[in-house]
Amino acid sequence: MVVFGPDSVFGASDGLVMETKEYSVRITKFGHACLLIETAAARVLIDPGEWSSGFESLKNLDAVLITHSHPDHLVPNNLVDLAANNPDMKVYADPDSVALLARDGRIHGQEVVAGDKFEAAGVEVTVWGERHAIVHPDVPAITNNGYYLDGFYYPGDSFTQVPQPVKVLALPLSAPWSKVSETVDFVRSLASEVAVPVHDAFLSKPELYETIIGRLAGEGFRLVHLDTGRSYDL
Repeated sequence: MVVFGPDSVFGASDGLVMETKEYSVRITKFGHACLLIETAAARVLIDPGEWSSGFESLKNLDAVLITHSHPDHLVPNNLVDLAANNPDMKVYADPDSVALLARDGRIHGQEVVAGDKFEAAGVEVTVWGERHAIVHPDVPAITNNGYYLDGFYYPGDSFTQVPQPVKVLALPLSAPWSKVSETVDFVRSLASEVAVPVHDAFLSKPELYETIIGRLAGEGFRLVHLDTGRSYDL
């Protein structure tokens, strides 16, 4: 089943009006691959790349998580701008992204790899996966991290499995490395209750993919479409 996210917009702490209600995890989308994850304790931003927008003025961020070094997921300038408003935020990333940031020289990235666990404002984050999904044998493989926190899983550009229970999945909707049948099988294998589509800037009509996946994923599954700036509350 496909549903559309509520009309609430991201946090009142960012100067925007939002309906007040209790939630354990709030997920806000900023286009393509960028999500803000808010819990009672932490504010974590994932993959503020070049095809995402609206995140630039966010404040009180505890951490930024980077899955891999492709520019639709990582732009050093975006991290520099975020750091100006969030001087205490930490950046965690895969090895190739950390190397890219080191060459740029303006933002320090903490390298994390599969099996690592770290805390963002008291919330435990577990790292899964090692490599970006294969686009073509002639395209060099790069490192890719998936991140799991509080029942939420963001796999980056991969279909990496996790042993932990996934309540909400950030689902790569379309990519040069995927096809719909593989996406459906990934959703089924994780048995997540809800998926929020990401990685959808390639599509002129993402709702077509969302409808197909929503119908095939299984009974009780919900796929929640979020426009830029819209939130989903657990």
